[in-house]
Amino acid sequence: MALVGAQRNRDLFRCSVSIAGISDLGMLVDESFRHMLDAKIEARQIGTDRAKLRRDSPRLHANDVDMPVLLVHGTVDANVPFDQSTAMDKALTAANKPHRFVVIAGADHSLTGEAYRTTLLKEVEAFL
Repeated sequence: MALVGAQRNRDLFRCSVSIAGISDLGMLVDESFRHMLDAKIEARQIGTDRAKLRRDSPRLHANDVDMPVLLVHGTVDANVPFDQSTAMDKALTAANKPHRFVVIAGADHSLTGEAYRTTLLKEVEAFL
């Protein structure tokens, strides 16, 4: 939601912090359908309407982001693929938008572990 807010609600926020966020629903659905046993459940939760998935995917609207963005993602996230933040980083770079991408090697989705959370908090503090 932080990325959608950066894209759609420019008047409400001055910056956006995305921690293991989803940036491309179509990419997520395609990956989920290939790898998840519960692909049908995923389809019901996320949807399959390609136009809606495109509309609701911040990566595809990086040009609309008019605020600094901090992306933070652990490399062993089993909930949201690390590729989601990598793709958003590339889109923001291509759109020449101010952002920082912090990769936390070995961290899971919840950034379990004191060192991972300390890194997160220091990065957010520096960003703000």
